[in-house]
Amino acid sequence: MADYLLSHTGAGWPHCKDVVVSVDWLSSMRWGLDHFVFVMCLIRGGRLTAATLSARMFLERWTLNVAHHHGVEQREGETDAEFITRTWQVYPDISDEHDMGTYWKLMSEHLHGRAALENALLADGISVPQFLVNVAEVTLLQVLGSIGFHAEANGLGNLTTTLFKSSAEPRDHSSWTEDSLIVNSLYQMDFQFTFSEIASELSRIGERYRQLVGDRGSGPMWRDTLSLEQARLAFLERRGRAIDTARASFEHEIEYFGDDFEPGTLNARLFRYIGIAELARLVAGEAASDYERQALSSAADALDSAWYVWLEDTDLSLGCLRVLLEQTSRARAHRLKGNRAETLENLAVAAAPTRWLELAGYRRLASYNRALGQFAHIRETLRLPGARTLLERLQADPGDDPQFTARGDALNEAAYLLAHELGARVDASRPWLADLFRDQVTLKPSKDHESSLVDMLERSLGHRDSDLGPNVFHDPLSEDGERE
Repeated sequence: MADYLLSHTGAGWPHCKDVVVSVDWLSSMRWGLDHFVFVMCLIRGGRLTAATLSARMFLERWTLNVAHHHGVEQREGETDAEFITRTWQVYPDISDEHDMGTYWKLMSEHLHGRAALENALLADGISVPQFLVNVAEVTLLQVLGSIGFHAEANGLGNLTTTLFKSSAEPRDHSSWTEDSLIVNSLYQMDFQFTFSEIASELSRIGERYRQLVGDRGSGPMWRDTLSLEQARLAFLERRGRAIDTARASFEHEIEYFGDDFEPGTLNARLFRYIGIAELARLVAGEAASDYERQALSSAADALDSAWYVWLEDTDLSLGCLRVLLEQTSRARAHRLKGNRAETLENLAVAAAPTRWLELAGYRRLASYNRALGQFAHIRETLRLPGARTLLERLQADPGDDPQFTARGDALNEAAYLLAHELGARVDASRPWLADLFRDQVTLKPSKDHESSLVDMLERSLGHRDSDLGPNVFHDPLSEDGERE
């Protein structure tokens, strides 16, 4: 029903998952629906770093909407978590059951590799994925309320009665079977999958769904019928649209590179990322402390999330790299300066990512960290264009079109930073495995890892004074809608 209402008031179907598509109120509402589905996709696919980032950004974006609509402003000295909690208290039926600021803080702790979220969930007996679903579902209420308000303003109020209703069909796994199309839609957007027959079928389903909700005569059907099949189609439309975007990107590369285009190069690159992440998990199992285990495990999941969403052509990959950079630095700090790292872990106020970079000897990577940090949140002070330009300039070999390679270059640099740390750790216990890892996975001997690291540090240092420019949201939310 929400898609129908937006389609009949002029909303398009953007091919970008990032908040930059929220150029107007209609786009913002469609982005809200798209982003909710993307969070579900990431949770179902087990990409928990990306899922946590997405759920947190989803909450941040719609907290801005609630605050703007109700005139809530952050007070001097008030933390972000306190502000979010107070903002959502304008809806007592939500805030009585959900402390959204605490949810935001727990997600942030999880992304920093700390166990606060897992510990908090033990008493309730729910998993991290279920917690993320709960946060996203509560946030979605504000999106649906905005759509309902917008529909009423455009003479479609008679069709909004089912916006907040759920299907009467049971939703537990014993009551329905997840069909193969949903499972296959979660596959990574590599060249082979993107141009497969399964992907073509998903693309066709997406097109049929858009035609269906675009049919003005279908309004009563969407209003009067609630089913899991409708939810399935809405989910598959988003995956079909992602496939269309991936195809367009590959077609652009084919045209750009001509005879030099080789999809096998991407497969080899993904193999290296997967190999680095898997070794991180193995090394984490033998870590000297729980803190190191958390850091290495978090780094592994951040890398797996980063390359997956990089293939989805979204800036979310850069937010994942911010997590990867912090956790790699944290692991290195524990290896080289264990006592000082323990002190940092036990501070009353959790250490900022910059503290871990400094302790690891990576102070010169502050420019990378600053740029990547812009893609880990949605705030009124967001400075994405400047951050993107900085990442373009930080590339080792930017080429003629640095805007097309900046995300991929940042992914490679962060992945190899983790690989360097893993190599150093394995050198001390199993030198034969370290040699095998470098020979078969990273394709870099130890001295090349060292020289690449020095080069990365120096490039970042050279841009330490770069200005990220103005923020994206000059007038953050010019229109809004209130949840009824």
